[in-house]
Amino acid sequence: MATLAERFAALLEQRKSLRENATAFLRWTGRPLFPDWLEPPEFSSSPRDSFGRLLTCLYQDYWETSRDDVLFLIERSADRAGADGHRVDVQALRTIQQHDRRALAKRDPSLVERADKWYRSRCGTTSPSTTTQWSNGLRGLLEEAATFYSSLRETLADLANPEKGEFVRDQWLRRLARQHAIEEFDPIVSEAAADCGRRSLNVTAFRNRHRVKWLGALNVLPDGYDFSLEARKLVERDLVLELVRVLPLSAKDIIDNLGLSPGRSVERALLECFRLQIERQRGREELLDALRANLPNRT
Repeated sequence: MATLAERFAALLEQRKSLRENATAFLRWTGRPLFPDWLEPPEFSSSPRDSFGRLLTCLYQDYWETSRDDVLFLIERSADRAGADGHRVDVQALRTIQQHDRRALAKRDPSLVERADKWYRSRCGTTSPSTTTQWSNGLRGLLEEAATFYSSLRETLADLANPEKGEFVRDQWLRRLARQHAIEEFDPIVSEAAADCGRRSLNVTAFRNRHRVKWLGALNVLPDGYDFSLEARKLVERDLVLELVRVLPLSAKDIIDNLGLSPGRSVERALLECFRLQIERQRGREELLDALRANLPNRT
């Protein structure tokens, strides 16, 4: 039986071979599958360390550097459910590894349950701690990754069929046209925030809060959409929505404190709140004073 070190080395060779095959097949995309600027993980005598290093590599392959290419292949795999199940398992395991478990359990209990199920099946416990438990976990991850890479390789071989080649090429290029590095949103966010008077906005934090939603919205647009225009719409919408969430006044506050009757006058007052907050962030009482000064004819 092969040792863990031998299995680890064999998987990296399998990954390298898959990358070379995919790069040859996808030469017209102008980029490789699994970029070689990512250093392959090194085996460690500690099975826990080796597990963590391998998990990081797989997560980067499946969810970061080659996310859309991997998804494209999974969608055309003979074992789509199994391949995608492994990909999602890797996401769950990596997320558990990187975040506070209790906080994550409140925010995304299904993800924690998925990771626990995997650890229980492979390590015999949801919280592996012994060398044996981590060795079992590493062995399981190596086996599943090897099966996954084999599935992708078989899919590539099938897609290389000349009868499918041109059709697959067109499909893939359409997919690539919809890929946008998340950093592409940054200048759009900066410009929109400046136009709205929010020059102090943390662009990176704002982008990270909304990126999944933005990319999903772009993905359903017709081919040939204008990225700058559509992204600007999405950014402006969320700039306004975030402002609404942090507005220190509600419609009831305005009615109670300004003596307004429910109706259009309250709507005008709320719009004035937005304008004032975009101009400069104010606290509750200061905002009420500003409204009193700016809405002299209150009815």
